[in-house]
Amino acid sequence: MISNTIKVLSAILLSLAILLPAEITLTYLNLNPIIEDYKKKLSTQIQTAKAQEMSLKESTITLTTPNIAVRFYINQLEPKIITDDLKTLLDNIRHPAYFNQRIKIYLNNYHTQSTTKIIYKKEKLKDILLLLKEKNEVAPIPAKFQYKNNRVTAFQIEKYGTGLDLEQMWQDIDKTLYQIKNKTRKGDYKIEIKLKPIKPEVTLADLNSFNIKELIASGESDFTGSIPARVHNIITASNKLNGVLIPQGKIFSFNAELGDISVSQGYKQSYIIKDGKTVLGDGGGVCQVSTTIFRAALNAGLPIIERQAHSYRVAYYENDSKPGLDATVFSPYVDLKFENNTSGAILIQTKVDTEQNKLYIYLYGKKDNRVVKLSPIKVWDITAPPEPLYIEDESLPIGTKKQIDFSAYGAKASFDYEVYKDNQIIFSKTFVSVYRPWQAVYLVNN
Repeated sequence: MISNTIKVLSAILLSLAILLPAEITLTYLNLNPIIEDYKKKLSTQIQTAKAQEMSLKESTITLTTPNIAVRFYINQLEPKIITDDLKTLLDNIRHPAYFNQRIKIYLNNYHTQSTTKIIYKKEKLKDILLLLKEKNEVAPIPAKFQYKNNRVTAFQIEKYGTGLDLEQMWQDIDKTLYQIKNKTRKGDYKIEIKLKPIKPEVTLADLNSFNIKELIASGESDFTGSIPARVHNIITASNKLNGVLIPQGKIFSFNAELGDISVSQGYKQSYIIKDGKTVLGDGGGVCQVSTTIFRAALNAGLPIIERQAHSYRVAYYENDSKPGLDATVFSPYVDLKFENNTSGAILIQTKVDTEQNKLYIYLYGKKDNRVVKLSPIKVWDITAPPEPLYIEDESLPIGTKKQIDFSAYGAKASFDYEVYKDNQIIFSKTFVSVYRPWQAVYLVNN
């Protein structure tokens, strides 16, 4: 009861002391033992702070990023644990101005732990930050879009950059320093620096009125094994398509966009299928481009209006796929057509990688949440090629054998193509390809 009364009285005196702290003294309580004990705690904490500061200076921090890790001694930051408030309290605890603190000490309501803090010099990490930025930061790339003579002549989709999240890094460093301080034990501590995206100043949507905002789909094919003339024709045909805009609601015709395929248009002679034979003809390799854009249109979920498979299986189109994903063209009889039924125009962009022997076709526009489902390709009725055919050709040197056509196994292939939007099917088709077994043909002069 007496103890509670004293505490209540002390609380009242504490309130009064806020108004007249220097004029009120406690003569009925002997606080000396408590004050002396508290002074010992203050002294101990000041000494502990010195040890903690030494542990800080002898510890290291390793900053890690996806591309580099940098280790440094915390001593480089010139860290200090501030104990000025503790020292002032220790020296003046009996002064009338510290009456409030004495009452709080008595009431076990005054904690010294909250009066120490760590300060350090962030600018000392300047060189390390420059190195981290150099190895990790990537500047954003603004979009480009120039339209001239019904064609996009300059195009670049925006690319987000990458930057260091320095605000989070400093928070993590602060947290780590206090962890070391509380442990009073030196060591090597690791901090993973997070990266954040940096938005470019100009986006594709800012630059055009065709509703072209993003990549909606792409197609690719592998032309490994092509002769130089065929590769040349792939590049030539791809360049013809690069920058083509397909207006909303229009049907894309491959033959119409490419136009005349001849030597006069920059093509070279390479192998083509004509009249049931493999022969040299202008533009051999153009079907690599039609096959690739067919695949892009499938991935975009566009309605395929017209498509025809090759007469026989061509190795180039099976470098990265089962048979059945090719599309042949032969103007003006055989074409590849698909419809742009999206909410805006579609821009075609092409890329030929001659080092990896890959052709890429990208379709840019505006996505509309359509979902494409392609079933696995079924292959059946595989038939062996006929025996090779040898044709006498006296124009060849005696003893010469020259292959002019190449064997291929026959087969049938099919896959289902379904396009959904808002859980409703908007287009479906089963693509069936019938490949004849193909005979190897040699010219000989025995």
